[in-house]
Amino acid sequence: MGKVLITGASQGIGFALAKEYLGLGAEVIGTCRKLEQAHDLRALSAEFPRLHIEALDVTDQHSLRTLVEQLQPHTLDVLVNNAGVFDNDMRLGGLDYAEWRSVLETNTIGVLATIEACLPALRRSPHPKVIGISSALGSIQNTLGGRYFYRSSKAALNMVIRSLAVDYRDAGIIFAVLSPGLVDTALTRHLDKPKISPVQSAAGLARVISSLTLEQTGGFYRHDGGVLPW
Repeated sequence: MGKVLITGASQGIGFALAKEYLGLGAEVIGTCRKLEQAHDLRALSAEFPRLHIEALDVTDQHSLRTLVEQLQPHTLDVLVNNAGVFDNDMRLGGLDYAEWRSVLETNTIGVLATIEACLPALRRSPHPKVIGISSALGSIQNTLGGRYFYRSSKAALNMVIRSLAVDYRDAGIIFAVLSPGLVDTALTRHLDKPKISPVQSAAGLARVISSLTLEQTGGFYRHDGGVLPW
């Protein structure tokens, strides 16, 4: 199954993905910003010695350099960029531009910085895959308005991943953007809409990632394998 690195692995979808990949026999590196708060992840590592927990703030260059040092000279087969933040739904006249910058730093810039940091380890894999956990809210075609900060950060992430897919196709690195669906997590609990569990989402995401081929690189997919419009 190889080695999988999952950012934002201490809760929600990231934690469910860590459990899913461990169940599939993979060696997992689960990262989170605050190790002292990663109680569930620590408990999981006691059950699975193949789980390695590392501190990582995707917006901090020193943290990313430390990750690079830890990965050398290891091989990384799958990178799942899951760490992300939601926004407060604001309208014109009440926009907090500092919050927008913060959302972009984590959801877009931090993802590209993490990919750059992990690239040497990915190159050592015979079949490397890089995943950006995006959202249907990042689809420009399907937008229903609102959530300017979050939507724009995910649309930008989609473009970053799409561009990388073009640039690294000849190198054999598969890039894709996946939507986990509307998952029942702390971020979405206030939304009065039907949701799926993190376990359901993670199982679907892992299946899609496993099935991805180079011909599909640069695609935007649902957790059930369906194609999303850009």
